[in-house]
Amino acid sequence: MFDYRAANRRIGGHAVYTPNLTSQLRKQCLALKHIRAGDIYSEAVEGDLWTAFFMLLENDGKNAAQLFDFGKLDEYVDRFIHVRLWENRDQYNGWPAESTANALAVWIYGMSIDRARLSAMTSEQSSEVKRLILPYILCNIRYPTFHCPDNHFDFPISRIFASDSPTADAIPHGWWPQYRSPDAVREHVDHYGLRLPISAPLLALGARIVFMILCSRALWGSEEAWPADRDEAIARGLVNVHPTKADIAELNASPMVQLYNRGDWDWHTKLSTEDSELEDDGVLRKGLKAISAFWDHDWTRMTACIDPTVLNPHKGHVYTPGTLSGLWKGRLCEANVDILRAFLSSPSFPESCAAQAPMIRDWPVYMNLREHHSINPAIPVVPGANVRDEFDDGICNAWFPTTIDVREENDTIRIHNHQSGLDSVYETYAEGRPNSHDENTCTVCIHRREQEELKMQQRRAALMAFAAQSPSPSSGEVTLHNPNTDNDLERIRDGINQTLQDGPDIDKILDSVIGSDVGPGDDEEWSSFQGSSGSSYSDSPIEAICSGIQDIIVTGETLLRHGQAWHHLLYYGRVRSWDGLIAIVSQRTPATAIGTRHLKIFRGYIVGGKNFVGSMRYWSENWRVIDHEAPFLLTKVQ
Repeated sequence: MFDYRAANRRIGGHAVYTPNLTSQLRKQCLALKHIRAGDIYSEAVEGDLWTAFFMLLENDGKNAAQLFDFGKLDEYVDRFIHVRLWENRDQYNGWPAESTANALAVWIYGMSIDRARLSAMTSEQSSEVKRLILPYILCNIRYPTFHCPDNHFDFPISRIFASDSPTADAIPHGWWPQYRSPDAVREHVDHYGLRLPISAPLLALGARIVFMILCSRALWGSEEAWPADRDEAIARGLVNVHPTKADIAELNASPMVQLYNRGDWDWHTKLSTEDSELEDDGVLRKGLKAISAFWDHDWTRMTACIDPTVLNPHKGHVYTPGTLSGLWKGRLCEANVDILRAFLSSPSFPESCAAQAPMIRDWPVYMNLREHHSINPAIPVVPGANVRDEFDDGICNAWFPTTIDVREENDTIRIHNHQSGLDSVYETYAEGRPNSHDENTCTVCIHRREQEELKMQQRRAALMAFAAQSPSPSSGEVTLHNPNTDNDLERIRDGINQTLQDGPDIDKILDSVIGSDVGPGDDEEWSSFQGSSGSSYSDSPIEAICSGIQDIIVTGETLLRHGQAWHHLLYYGRVRSWDGLIAIVSQRTPATAIGTRHLKIFRGYIVGGKNFVGSMRYWSENWRVIDHEAPFLLTKVQ
């Protein structure tokens, strides 16, 4: 037995038709057979890795049991990582290949680690895996961490970027920033009877997850001379920023990373009737109990965030509003600057790092964040354009203009843009509290009603034209006089369906004709937050409840006790609607004499609904500056 509900949600009802279920069953059983045999040199290895990866993304309890208990997937992918990850690197100047198989293997490796396996791992085993994956982390200019370069906020971007290296600078590793041809990124994989267009998961992002999981093995330590808590530190006259033993105990009290949840085989039998119906109707919606739902956004990014030059308003959700609100805790890792320069400046892999991984320092990170939403028809803040670079939307300021004042009070954020003179108001998110969305003033709702009315008029006209051309059924006639009521139209519809007999239903015929003529308006580009009618490759419905949210920003700071231990920091950031990329600026408070030296920009995704993972860079006036970056991973403190 396998899980299928995620496929029903993401692909559509045809995924659970008997022929497609049979085809997928055969495919998964064959992959399990190959994986259990342990042959990592099989010609089917990449296809088997795709199948295993899909099964993990769709796992609600059964898939994981089949993969790990029967298939021994953890042993299989562990061997692949150790034996094949650096295979044929001589073809790439010594660098490990950025291949689909490698990307899948690294992601599956991270998803295969549970607490028992992590605890049983030796320091030598952990260090060896870190050595193998570190090139994907340290050389950010070679291995991309984002689905589209982070300098962009507004989409679609110009079609000039559909080529491999437009407007980019030549560097030892090729071109910077990396713009990849959608045709080069897009793959087609058979899945539930569908030739699915998809991009491989980002290898560099998966490597960061694995690295941070391995780092979490070690507890944070303290020294004997440290004060027990803040009261003792103050009593001893220690007023400078420094951790106490209590601060270290808090760090170690809860996980620094949320591991992959393998689930419960019988989870569905424990649901109420109402919840069970919601899980089974195949609709993408917030609040589902299935653990596979936590991976819905990751699925959307891989299947619908492939071509940034084209807007797909039906792509589905890439971020759940409210996710960032709360206290986050995690780790930031930085390598020696000289080592990083060796990785970034040479076209060849530094062989001094081939046998032993470079030293990495890690630091704890706390963020206490509040999320704020711009509600239609309010005017959101424009992205931060760079007058000296038309391709920069202000990433070094988290996509905000530098000419704004921000005031936060009474559950609202007011932002004044001195350049444009415009004021933007954002509402602070609170779980369970409705926002000010009004369907009578929301331009998206108004447009949707207009489109529905237009579609109804077209359907009425098409139904009448079809009835006029159709012979009367034997059971009676289709009367055409004044079809002004729903009952009249229903009677005409029934009559036409009798005429068609075993042919397609008239509504399906009309949908195929009218559906292509009436589409969403430009305002629905934010459908990643407010819902839409389906995706570009499937008939899977999405719960189309308009929230009115058209922009998401965050503000925050360190709590007092965390600032006393690790420095007082302020945070502000924004969520990119196209793929859910988050950018958050961190700055010291009060400001120090060294100015921008401590300004950091965290950019990353919410992965698996639980972990905020990505790459940190330091502030630079020129975003194109190739600086060393550092991996980070934070998870919400429960």
